Amino acid sequence: MRVYKVMAVAAVCAAALAGCSSSGSSTSGASASAGTGTSGGGNSNSGPLSMTIAYLGVNVGAYAAINAEFLAAAQLAAQDAKALGVNIKLVPYTDDGTPAGTIQVAREAVQQGGAKALVGFFTSATGAALQSQVGSLGVLAVDPTSVSTALRGASCAPNYFLVSPSDANYDEVIKEFSKTAGVTTWDTISNDYSEGHTSVAGFTAAVAPQGQKVNKSLYAPLNTSDYGTYITQLGSSPAQGLYLSISGLTDEINLTTQQQPSGLFNKYKVLLWQSFAGPNELGTVPPSAIAGIQSPNIYVPAQSSAAPNKAFVSEWTAKTGHAPDTAVALSYTSVMLLADAIQKAKSTSVDQVRAALSGLNTTTIFGPSTMRAADHQLLRPIAMTKVAVVDGKATQPISTLYPASETTAPVDPACHMGS
Repeated sequence: MRVYKVMAVAAVCAAALAGCSSSGSSTSGASASAGTGTSGGGNSNSGPLSMTIAYLGVNVGAYAAINAEFLAAAQLAAQDAKALGVNIKLVPYTDDGTPAGTIQVAREAVQQGGAKALVGFFTSATGAALQSQVGSLGVLAVDPTSVSTALRGASCAPNYFLVSPSDANYDEVIKEFSKTAGVTTWDTISNDYSEGHTSVAGFTAAVAPQGQKVNKSLYAPLNTSDYGTYITQLGSSPAQGLYLSISGLTDEINLTTQQQPSGLFNKYKVLLWQSFAGPNELGTVPPSAIAGIQSPNIYVPAQSSAAPNKAFVSEWTAKTGHAPDTAVALSYTSVMLLADAIQKAKSTSVDQVRAALSGLNTTTIFGPSTMRAADHQLLRPIAMTKVAVVDGKATQPISTLYPASETTAPVDPACHMGS
């Protein structure tokens, strides 16, 4: 699934981020204290523009590696919100990453901790569970990570807001990219599970209007150790372009490394990789093995020259010693959107902040951004990058920056916000 890109970058940076968290480490909801996790040293929740926000992290499995990075970014945003005259008391909680576990901790955060808003790391499954409950809990949720198109459809909810581009948004990016790709035929390879098949189906539909077709589609299980059979099949009568939806660092390293002896990638005119981890995360792979790979990216540090992004990149780099990545950007933005809405509403009332956030026009670290009122999807530019080798090192500069007008999927008619 496309959230693997977030998982990959988070895993690489987790150790470096250990020093980014506040003095209190993330805790379970039952034991979260008033002082733990408050950013910027502010423990007070008094004042006209003060709000308690619960951060919901995951403490088990692969997602646990994401928690430190997501929490540190949310804390940085809470600190930066003070410049807007907004005091955010960010209290960390963790759960087991299941829908039931997330709902249980969310209830604790609201009913016992007094939280008026929820942020954190959500999968599409936990996001769907929260989306169904935020109204009855009387709390707002700004979801940084869920990509499922279903959350933007019939299940949409007035108190639920979405930061990450949806699957449908990615398909729009591919549609725009295909107009100038300069190829008419494609091969595809993806992971053999539901999201991989969905990705290929979306890609096939996106390129069809340009008269482009898919010749062969291969599906490899997650954690494939030997891609030799797939490399051989692709190398036999290759199409002009190759679309890859291989997720997870292990699979990406295995495929990119194992294809190099046969020169598989060099047989294609265009390489388009959905959710490619990037050269920083594939540090053990020779730069020449990934040269030319193009990929739509949720965030890259050079995405916007506007003041919010410049300040964010500078702050994060000074704090951690490395540039911010996708995971950091999504978490940071979820909190800053709430701060912007609180400032606009001049209130921390859930109803008034919700009204201010719905339809909000602002400049985020992504560039000009709008929280679309009709489905609460954040509309913002999306970057296409292309790996280049400079002085023997792989870099990932932006090749095209698509404005929201070119990458926005239409509102699902099944979405009715109501009241």
